[in-house]
Amino acid sequence: MAGKPSAPSVQRNREPIAQALAPFMADRRRVLEIGSGTGEHALYFAGLWPQLQWQPSDHADHLTGIDAWRAEAALPNLLPALALQAALPPAPALALPAGTAPFDAVFSANTLHIMSWEHVQALFAGLPSITVAGAVLAVYGPFNHAGGFTSQSNAQFDAWLTHRQSVLKAPPGAQVLARSALDGCQIIRYSPSALSMQFHPEFTQQIMCACLPENSTEESGTLHGTDWSRTLLEAFYRSTLLPQAEVG
Repeated sequence: MAGKPSAPSVQRNREPIAQALAPFMADRRRVLEIGSGTGEHALYFAGLWPQLQWQPSDHADHLTGIDAWRAEAALPNLLPALALQAALPPAPALALPAGTAPFDAVFSANTLHIMSWEHVQALFAGLPSITVAGAVLAVYGPFNHAGGFTSQSNAQFDAWLTHRQSVLKAPPGAQVLARSALDGCQIIRYSPSALSMQFHPEFTQQIMCACLPENSTEESGTLHGTDWSRTLLEAFYRSTLLPQAEVG
């Protein structure tokens, strides 16, 4: 089937991961994979361990690609992908469809280090509600040891993943000054004189209209409403930065 998503890293890491997982999977029966991505890990592990029911899951945008691999492989133990994301309170941390049987193992690769700390905490808090007692949790990723990266490639990978579009994790020494349920790093202070913002307060309605695809705005060619990002920045400056400047 053409057009299936693919990650070259899976070809490199699937065998070492399988070797590490094998002792823990021998007596397991139902595995939930969180953050299945392209679906290639699910395909490989389901084929390797036919005694397991392997349940892939990810953001809804990824499910079509995962199921494309599943349809081609036709493995009876590889289940249809589920939409699943760690959510912050008051929403359930891990909301699976009603009637989903609990799992005796959970696997996740290259996910935790690109999530906000609050979402990582939510994921762990939600695991008991979807697993049986004594379930195995296996996590693969570029973990740090003694506060540092174990290789230069891990450091580069972490920087690439966490700064591709939006900053997902503040760098060491930086302070998060504003966050929301959708963005854990809306405003970051890097030093007394350096800030970054994950919105565009300089964008007026006219600029936004010019950025939008043709025919996506109203017939008048204008957008209505408040330039809320500019208003937000001005309020932040008046309440936080201006008093500090006056004191200094």
